[in-house]
Order: sequence, then C-alpha cells, then structure tokens
Amino acid sequence: MMAKSDSKFDFDYGIGPQGAQDRAKLFMGGKIVRGIVELLTNSDAAYSRLGSDQQRKNRPISITVNNVDRYFEIRDRAEGMSPDTVKEKFTEGGATSEAGHRGYFGLGAKDCAVFGSLELHTIDGQGEYSTVKIPGNFRRCSGKHHKATSGDYEKLHGSTRKRPGTAIRIYVNSLERGGARIPRFETLKNNLRTHYALRSLVGRNRINLTFYTGKKSYKDNLVYPGFPWENHEAKQIQETVLKVPGYPDSHPKLQLYELAEPVDGDPRDETFEGFILVGSGDIADYGFTLAGLENQPQAKRLAGRLDDMYIQNLLNDYRTEGETKANPSPVVNQDRKHKNGGLDEAHPYSVALNKALRPILQKALGVIQDKSKGAERAGISEALEAANRDAGRFLSDLFDAGGQGPEPKPLKEGFYFLPSSKDLKRNASDWTPISIYCIGNQKVKEEVRLHLENSDVCELESDMVELVKMRNRTSGYRATVRLRSGSETGTTILRASLSGETTEATVRVVDNPPPQMQFMFERSKYSVKPSRKRKVRVLVPESLIEDGGDNDVHIHLGDTRDGIVLRGSRSRNVHECPFDGEQVAYVISFELEGRRIGAKADLTATFRNLRTETVITVGGGSVQVHIDDVMKPPPDQRSKVFDVAEPCGKTEHLDETCLHVFTRHSRIEPYLGEPTKDDNIFWDLNDSPGFRAMCADSIAEAAAEFKIMSSATQEEVAPEDLFNSFWKEKKMVLAKMQEIYIDKSKWDEQKKLVDFEED
Repeated sequence: MMAKSDSKFDFDYGIGPQGAQDRAKLFMGGKIVRGIVELLTNSDAAYSRLGSDQQRKNRPISITVNNVDRYFEIRDRAEGMSPDTVKEKFTEGGATSEAGHRGYFGLGAKDCAVFGSLELHTIDGQGEYSTVKIPGNFRRCSGKHHKATSGDYEKLHGSTRKRPGTAIRIYVNSLERGGARIPRFETLKNNLRTHYALRSLVGRNRINLTFYTGKKSYKDNLVYPGFPWENHEAKQIQETVLKVPGYPDSHPKLQLYELAEPVDGDPRDETFEGFILVGSGDIADYGFTLAGLENQPQAKRLAGRLDDMYIQNLLNDYRTEGETKANPSPVVNQDRKHKNGGLDEAHPYSVALNKALRPILQKALGVIQDKSKGAERAGISEALEAANRDAGRFLSDLFDAGGQGPEPKPLKEGFYFLPSSKDLKRNASDWTPISIYCIGNQKVKEEVRLHLENSDVCELESDMVELVKMRNRTSGYRATVRLRSGSETGTTILRASLSGETTEATVRVVDNPPPQMQFMFERSKYSVKPSRKRKVRVLVPESLIEDGGDNDVHIHLGDTRDGIVLRGSRSRNVHECPFDGEQVAYVISFELEGRRIGAKADLTATFRNLRTETVITVGGGSVQVHIDDVMKPPPDQRSKVFDVAEPCGKTEHLDETCLHVFTRHSRIEPYLGEPTKDDNIFWDLNDSPGFRAMCADSIAEAAAEFKIMSSATQEEVAPEDLFNSFWKEKKMVLAKMQEIYIDKSKWDEQKKLVDFEED
C-alpha cells in the first residue's frame, strides 16, 4: 500500500503502455459519450457508498465540455478517494468495484486517458489531497498527494469549505492526432439523457451540463425523458417470472410492452430508447438485451424491463469464491459490448437466460408481425424463421472458416526435389529455380551431383550444388538448382545423388506453361467479426527464397480510425514461419482484430520489390437469412449474398452479411401459395415441401458462389477448376440446407420438386 509519506510517485501498468492503450481503445471505442458515462457511473457509485441517508438526498454532479480547449470534466461532492484508493483504482490493473457498483464500459476511469490525457484531483474525508496524470500513451504516469490546503479545496469546489469530492478532466486530442470527435451540445445531451446505463442515475442525481464553444456557452440539467412506454402509446403484453433452465434460485421478472410506433435508432446502440433493460430494482446496471433478435424490424416496437437479482449473486460469488465450473467468469462482461449489452454471452447463466427469454420475445414479435400485414416479413411462420436462423449460423461459420485455409503441411523426411515436376516456357532466357531438400537427422557434408537425361530439352547452370543448412531448422538442408529451356519442346528427367541416395524430378518444356504461384495473400478479401481476432496469411513461393538474402515480409494496414487493428509484429522472416510442402511455399501469418462494424481497409504486404494487397472489412457477426418478396429480383438470381462491401441497401441490414431468397423469381414463385387480397401477404404455403426444397437449393447456390468468389486469390484459376469447386461447395452446403429446411421423412416426396440430381 502507499505510505502517507510518499508525496510523489511514478508508475507503469503491468500489461505495458501499449497493452494499456490497446485495451482502453477497445473499451472506449473513440466515443466521448462512453467516457462521460464511465465517469458519471463512478460518481454515482461514490455517492451510494456514503450510506442510505445520502442515497435519498440529491447527488450533485457537474459535466463540463469545452469544445475550444478540447476537454471534458466530471465533478462530484461524494466521498473522494484516499491515496490508497487512488493507487488501487488508477495505478494498477483495475478491478470490479465493491458491492456491484461499477463503471460502464471499461475497467475504470483511467481508460478515458486514451482520448488524449487524464488529470485526477480528489480530496477524501480525512483531508488527503491526491492527483494523478496519465498521458494518452500510458507512459510516464505520475501522481502525488499531500494534506489538502485551502487552495486545494477552492480549486476542487470553488470555495474553501472543507468537503470531499473528485474532479476528473480528460483532454481530447484532435482527430488528426488520433483523438475523438466532440459531439454537439444537443446530440451529447440527448445521448446522455437516453443512455440505458444512466436512465435511473439521471432520475436520482442532479446533473448539470455546461458546454463551451468559444463564442457561446450552453447550460442544461439532464432530465430522463421516461421509459418508452411512458412517452408512447404502449400496451403491456407480458408480465411474468422466467424459469431459467438449470437455475431454480433465479426468478427474473419480465415486463414487456408493445409500442404503437417503432422507436427511432439502432437497437444495438446503448442510447436506443427501446430494448429490454436488465437490472435490479430501479437500476439498469447490467445492460440491455433483445436476446439476439435486434435485427428483426419489429424489434423496434418492443420495450421492457428484466429485473434479475441473481446476476448480482453470481458477481458476489465470483469475487468470494473465484472461478468455478458453474461460474467460470464475471457474468457481467468488463467491456460491455453492444452485442450483449454487458452480459458475458459465453457465461452459462447468460446462455440459459437468453434461452428462456428468446421464445417469449419471438412470440411477441410474431404477434406484432401478424398485425403489420404490410411489413416486409409479415406472416412468415415460426418454423421458417427458426430454419432461417439455423441457416444463418451455419453460413456464418462457413464464410468465416473460408478465410483461414488449411494448416500448412510440413516438409517430409528424405532427399527429394520440390516440386517433383517443373514446367519451363520454351526459349525462355532466364534461369528457373527448382529446389532440392534433405530433411532428417543426418549431417550433410557432401555436395549434390546433378544429371540431365536429355540436355537438348534444357540445360543446367551447374552440375553440382552445395546443400545449405536451413535457418531455424535443426535437421534440414536445401539447395537451389537452376534450369534454362531450349528451343525445342519435350520432357527430360533431372536426377540428383547424395551419399549413394538418388532422387529425380520431371522437367517439361512447353509453349504455354500453367501460371506459377505468386507472392500473394490467400484471399482477395477477408471479413473480420467485431471484437474477434483473425489470422490473414501471405504465401511466399519457395522459388523466391534466396539463401542469405532479404527474406522479410512486411505488412501495412491502411487508415481505419481504430476500426481494424493489426496485432503483433508487422514484419516476419519467412524462415521463422511454417513451410507448406503441398503448396511449396512459406505461410506467413499476421493477426487482425475488428473493432467497429462497417470498418474497411486495404492490407498490403511487401517482399523485396514485390507487393500484394487484400481488403479487410468488419462484418456484423452472424449471417442473416431473409425471405425477400421484391417485385424485381436481380436477373437470373434466385438468391444472393450481400456483405459490407456490397450492401443490399436495406437500412436495417447495413453493416451485416445477409442472404436474400427472392421469392418472386420465376423458379421459386410457383411453389408459393396464391396471394391473398393483400398482395404483400404471399406466405400461405411457406412451409410447403416444394418451397422449402427450393429455398434450400437457392441458398446453397448463393453461398457456394459467395465463398468461391470471396476466397479467390490473385492466382488465375482455370474455368473447369472453378466450375468443379463451385459444385463441390454447393453439394456440401446443400446437404446442410436440406437438413435444416426439409423434413427427412418427407424427402422422397419433395426431391422431385428440386432441380438437382442426387448421387
């Protein structure tokens, strides 16, 4: 602990400055609102610790935003922080606050320093004054403390009255220096008033907002506008206590409302006025959820409360008992991601809670959809919706796995040429390399002797080469053999001998040899899921390697404004990476992480004077499958996959990968029922065998095409190979789609309606 005599101190973070900065960037996401919310919730928690009397009183908190000097500041008159508390909260790794009181997105207020820099001033109840300064790069952090003077009290509160409190000022860098955009006054005020983590906090605190622009200042008090059902015409459609499978002691109470009109905004955003608030009592301190149904259009007409004290019990158990099988992590995720609203989606209780909540919300959405006959997806049966969700999960894994590629196949033991055959272009003036390997435990001291069976076809640069020890390999040797073609086409055998052992390679001289592998990325584009890491791989053909030469691969990521992050080293030597004996190339892996949905950037790799590029996009996660009743579908397409590079154009589908089945297509429409009086309601027979079978086939075709095209590299592919790959992919996807959409017991009756042949 910090001794009282320690008036000055310097500190660093255990995860290092770069680690601290990367973590803070992830938690704050470049949004000023997140930083202010973090500091406001900390101040409110400090008031709560003063006891029940103070909790009933007004709790003054002031927010100051200066758009000229580019800073925001939060002040309170709560308990302040002792020097020991300052050390615990600001100079160490950070921990979840006691008694469940916690900030919002990050591990603590110190993460706000990532906007530019942080200054803390606090006086505790014993009159100890502490300050901390944290630069945005988290280097050379410092602090000091001493007995508070009258000047310290006046600096903190504007008067010499001796009362505790805290002020935290965050200086914000300009956008050119990697800072954040300071929102306009009205935007900031509205976002703070409607932010789910502040809804109950605003109701019990007096929060004053002051905004300076240089020419003018704005002042206002934050007043929560009320829950959606308080300000909209709304009907309560559910009030029940959930039964959470496997948790008999959990009794979360759900109150669900149907709003007369959809709420504006994105249901995945923390300032959205709808969704289901998750909390305890009148506090929405855990987050929000729609149990994965956020992308359904009618979700904007659902709102409610889920009061769940069991979450707090799990948090308390984790603090006292540590990690257990039933409680393996804090159920409230530290980084409070949008996707799950703060609950750790991998925690067993979160999984069980969503399992209990989802059918109720799904049923409510179905009721709303039945009332909205003009809506795009009105009348789709629950069974078909469930099949679409299952298909989306499968396609998400399929498309994501397509970017990783198979694991490199290592070099086998023995003495051999690699590749075992080589095609040369007739009358080529340059020497073409082919490599010979000796992999094993023996020590090689001799030179390799070479012999061409027919020297009229091509010639050797030398009839003897020396094997060289491979870098970072304890039992491998390699040599480069160079050949040059002649004026005639033909075939010859190249033999090599070493210590009585021989090997050979076939050499062909032709007019049009097939294209050779180039220095390239495995894929022409990659999709990264938000808050997930993914490897991208560069292939360096073995023929490009020069013993003793520059064999480093460098990588550069274009400007993404923190939407995509390149993790780890930006440069790697090929000899330190796996060698794929099947592709005859070194496989160089680099790691990326997605931060902001919709972010896009070019990724460039260089190797000596060679250059290759790929495109990185951050997708919205799971693929969404939609039944689309457009009057004019794309020509010759029964279905199509849209992603962030080519969005479908629907507002609710932006920043996500989605697959649309066009039911107006002439191949699909005959399997639908007759339209009702309302032409938009065409789903009468959407569970019919023919329609289900046609959906499965259409989805498989679009998915196969998308995977083949998105996996394509710069290497030219013969049309027949592309065709074969397409049908191989479609056959695999089709088998899964049939399993999802079609009842196996009825398949004999259905297969005659499907336009493909079975093996």
